[in-house]
Amino acid sequence: MNQNGCSTNSQVVWPKFVDHHRLRVFLEEPLFYHERHKMCPSVYTCQLAPNIAKALAGLNRHLSPVQSCEPLKSRQSVQIAMKEYTAFCIFPGLMNKLQCKAPHLNFELRYLPHNPALNELLAGEIDLAPGSSEPGEIRHPDLDEIDVFSDEFVLISNKVRSSLPLGEYLVAGHAME
Repeated sequence: MNQNGCSTNSQVVWPKFVDHHRLRVFLEEPLFYHERHKMCPSVYTCQLAPNIAKALAGLNRHLSPVQSCEPLKSRQSVQIAMKEYTAFCIFPGLMNKLQCKAPHLNFELRYLPHNPALNELLAGEIDLAPGSSEPGEIRHPDLDEIDVFSDEFVLISNKVRSSLPLGEYLVAGHAME
């Protein structure tokens, strides 16, 4: 997020026929400003963005309705994004199970260094992003989130240790199961 509350990763793509000057004059507001070598949205543009996004999402739902999928016959391609550790843990088992249920489905795995992959999901660049979330975390209204399982982390230590400073904890060896 930038200082205006707009996503710094968002991109606005205008069709060639849009005359930016006429639009700026019509709205009586500057829509973007130059900052070093890039264009940044103005405060007004950031305020307009959520309403425009809702309108475009509604239009997209009507123009591109979700098609039903028959897993045994489908030859669709599914793009999955996840962190490297998540891929190591779940991808082999997931592929093993899906091989029987959807043998012709194609999967493309993308490693993402961040969690969650909201920008990529909202932009339609990926279809699925397994990851973790915290209880009470705000969920995005345009995305479906499925709780697969919950987990609890515990710290096991020597009985004589009464405390563990953060620095020592961070450099200590950790076991994950």
